[in-house]
Amino acid sequence: MISVDPGTVVVVTGASAGVGRATARLLGARRAHVGLLARGKRGLEAARREIETLGGKAIVIPVDVSDAKAVESAAAKVERAFGPIDLWINNAMVSMYSPFLKMTAKEFGHIVDVTFLGAVHGTRAALRRMIRRNRGVIIQVGSALAYRSIPLQSAYCASKHAIRGFTESLRTELIHEQSAVRVCLVNLPAVNTTQFLWTRNRMGRVCRPVGTIFQPEAAAEAIVFAAEHDRREVMVGLSTLKATWGEKVIPGLLDHKLAKDGWDGALLPQRTGSRRRDNFWKPVNRDLGARGQFSRGARTMAVYL
Repeated sequence: MISVDPGTVVVVTGASAGVGRATARLLGARRAHVGLLARGKRGLEAARREIETLGGKAIVIPVDVSDAKAVESAAAKVERAFGPIDLWINNAMVSMYSPFLKMTAKEFGHIVDVTFLGAVHGTRAALRRMIRRNRGVIIQVGSALAYRSIPLQSAYCASKHAIRGFTESLRTELIHEQSAVRVCLVNLPAVNTTQFLWTRNRMGRVCRPVGTIFQPEAAAEAIVFAAEHDRREVMVGLSTLKATWGEKVIPGLLDHKLAKDGWDGALLPQRTGSRRRDNFWKPVNRDLGARGQFSRGARTMAVYL
């Protein structure tokens, strides 16, 4: 574990919006030195300004995390600017709302490339530096969906399951090598992020988070908590814990419940606009900040955490 203090060097992927953006702000308030990685330059530049206003330092590196060489290059740029990386946070993701059979193979693969392999590439770039120094922390931003999948997001759920499996395997290897480098999985509940404003949507209706909704600042607090405490996994919110245990105890019942609630509950009556832009293949050229449009009733802290 580390202490996130002034001068701590951190990399955040998916830093332009949502959970990554809220985490960047929190790190700025800690006066950390932050490498901001994402595809959307406008959001990254806004995050940099926020961090510097709060007293931290930041470097903007537009990058597609599905490109392993680009991620490695970004890691080198961060270390040239700020010194050795202490903390790496894999948060970047892309998804779409669609039944599996209405997705193309290319679309499914793209979600896996960004959401799962992006975390793999980030982990590799971090480990190449941390292993030889025998220190550092890697945070994988996971989800309750790493334990209990839902309809309409098959590729995203598969990616979160894969991140969990990859992280468990990696952890055993680090233990075998008696390495002091630590890797932690932070599993999030439904979060009010910009995801619902720009995620590709084949349903024709506005999508919403399912279950108890938390603000992205609650997720950011959990991520920093995980970096500073020796935890194997961190479950954010009682809803995440319930999903995990429900999958262990009543998986078949949950299949039938989510077939209805996870489908209908994810859709609002409002129709999506025909001119709506998504960020599936390329970033939306807007700065949307951290929060989405579901702030009413969203919780700003997770009591369970």
